[in-house]
Amino acid sequence: MRELANALLHFRDVYNEYLDATWRNPGGDADEQELRRQVNEAVPGAQHALYEVNMDPSLAPPPAVGGPVLHGLANTVFAHEEYGDSGPFTTILDFTDIAISELEERRRAAIRRRLNPLYWVDRLLRAMLGLPAYLASLLFRVPLERVEESPLALPLRLVGLVLEALGIFIAGRAAGWW
Repeated sequence: MRELANALLHFRDVYNEYLDATWRNPGGDADEQELRRQVNEAVPGAQHALYEVNMDPSLAPPPAVGGPVLHGLANTVFAHEEYGDSGPFTTILDFTDIAISELEERRRAAIRRRLNPLYWVDRLLRAMLGLPAYLASLLFRVPLERVEESPLALPLRLVGLVLEALGIFIAGRAAGWW
């Protein structure tokens, strides 16, 4: 999540530089083509981050102009140049800021969840008890979800529980605990 947020921050920084050089400060001495190239390089990472938080910027053209609705960051990032309106770039910057906030909130929630010891107990139990179902999905070449939904799910979990208990018993005997 941190990488996705960093991709959005990088995009926002280079996009603001580009806007300062072209739209907000016309006739600036910055190399506009180089800035445009940097924006284009930052778009794929930022678009991926936006998709992760279920955000897809779209833009309907002005009614007088007509045309298709533009979807995705790659299609809308330079729309203000075509329509001569400041709305598209402010919308893109708003989308970027909201997505950064959403990713940061998800990161904080993941940290809180991982600090809870019960989270790790749950993960361990799911891994141990799910091993027979995983092996069955590999053996029969069916998705794990189909194995989990089948009538074999409960017997496979019981087999997993027995195997885990047997493994603990053998490990305890080898360690000399009993």
